[in-house]
Amino acid sequence: MTTSVLGYGLLGKAIVNRLRDLSYDVSVYSPSRINEEGFCSDPDSAARSSDIILDVTSDFTSVKSNVQAVKDLRDKLYVQISTLSPDQSIEISKAVSEKRGVFIECPVLGSRPEAAKGKLIGMVGPEADLSEECMELLSQFCGSVYRFKNTGEASTAKLCLNFLIGSLTISFSTTLQSLIRSGIEIEQFMQILRESAVYAPTFDKKLAKMLSSQFDNPNFPTAHLAKDMSLFSNMQPNGTFASEYSTDLAHFVLGVAEKQTEKLDYSSIYREICKKYDD
Repeated sequence: MTTSVLGYGLLGKAIVNRLRDLSYDVSVYSPSRINEEGFCSDPDSAARSSDIILDVTSDFTSVKSNVQAVKDLRDKLYVQISTLSPDQSIEISKAVSEKRGVFIECPVLGSRPEAAKGKLIGMVGPEADLSEECMELLSQFCGSVYRFKNTGEASTAKLCLNFLIGSLTISFSTTLQSLIRSGIEIEQFMQILRESAVYAPTFDKKLAKMLSSQFDNPNFPTAHLAKDMSLFSNMQPNGTFASEYSTDLAHFVLGVAEKQTEKLDYSSIYREICKKYDD
């Protein structure tokens, strides 16, 4: 089956390269590369000859614009890999159905390294619309795929996971600063932590970046995390603890992102935590 990819950012590029390495014929659209050789001039020209369309753009506005730009989705699968809210995903699903296409949401956990190795974790639904062809394609860049019954459920699961990424990063950053200011050796504490039930691999994954302040060349920029945490907070019932707590954390991460003049890894949250200790 022929495939098109809409979006050529960090993840989109990695998925395109992975599929091409596996001898898939892939057409690509990126608004920033419409004048470059090998790229389509618009979403419609990219999707026209494709059976499966993968949308890997960054936000709801971009996904909606892409769907509107594709003139005919008859007998095509439109796979949303972008991280959206469940309500946004349902709205895109309706727009695809109006053009006689089949909508699939498949937000993924992981980024460039995992995509290159075919080790992304996919969350996919609605289960009733999943075909063998779709699952075969997804398996080329997802090492595992978890099925969800209804549209919006996979998006909810992805936002919950990304909220955990943000909240764990804030907690670990605060912990590191407390250790440093108390004069406790970091590695000794890490040895204890690794043996405990509260250990998460992301702690070791981001520790060196935090201590060395090397946050460039990100796989997951702070701004992307801020967007996802805001979507998560918007899902929570108004006036509840969950709403207040998640909104506070989302606002903090958004504030970090807004101060950055270039794309930095989300572990740069640590640097802002350090500044808060000195305020």
